[in-house]
Amino acid sequence: MNSLTDTGRAPRRRALFGYACILLAANAIPTFVGEAVQTHGWLVASLNLFDISAIVWIALAAMLALCWQGEGDEAATASDWAAMVAAALVALFPAPPISGAALSAMGIWGWLTFPKHSPERRAAAIALSLSAFFFWGRLFLALGSGPLLSADAWFVSQVSGMSAQGNTVSFADGKPFLIAPGCSSLHGISLALILWTTVVAWFDYRVTARLRWTLVLAVVAAVLVNAARLTMIAWYPRDFDYWHVGSGASIFGWLALAAVMGVVYQGISGATSDA
Repeated sequence: MNSLTDTGRAPRRRALFGYACILLAANAIPTFVGEAVQTHGWLVASLNLFDISAIVWIALAAMLALCWQGEGDEAATASDWAAMVAAALVALFPAPPISGAALSAMGIWGWLTFPKHSPERRAAAIALSLSAFFFWGRLFLALGSGPLLSADAWFVSQVSGMSAQGNTVSFADGKPFLIAPGCSSLHGISLALILWTTVVAWFDYRVTARLRWTLVLAVVAAVLVNAARLTMIAWYPRDFDYWHVGSGASIFGWLALAAVMGVVYQGISGATSDA
């Protein structure tokens, strides 16, 4: 196993790819940290992992570890340097969506240019999945928040027994509860995709029908947990802050993590490497 840097030698392709991914992820994270601290304070924010799911932290660690494990010895090309320069320029703008879009592009570039089954290509798959959290999920909400949030409201109404109209669900006391983009099940879907991709890429599993169904069930688990939290908000409007941003929300966040991890763990049982 080689280190990410090779002292005394020209930069390797995998090193520049790893540095670019580190830079883009590091540029996106501080905004989440700052918002979490401002909203919850340092103690609660740290316990909530700064409103960044443990799944995202795990995926970031796996992505960097795969870059570290890379055996690629190719010297960096002009296109590699161009990608690194582009990442550095993006890092001048502390905006998660911009960094997320660039991370998506970096993932596609790595997937297309690194050898099949190589650690670098598998890291690229994880980078691409992470862009669902930093960029694609927010883009889809911005472009289609109406239908997506209305679907959330309808589902919650079916579970809670309350009425719904558009993206509004009635509280138990009859007052309206507006489901905002921050409460969308799309966030949980993104996290399920990231965890599934990270596990498959880390172990280089062959993507069989069983693993595809595992992804579907992980998504369903994430949606159900989010619907349960929104149902609690609808049933107990007096405890709105507790279930929305307080300890109740944290509990459901950890429940979602456990549910998605449990589904993925069961689904990968018996999976085989594709190497």
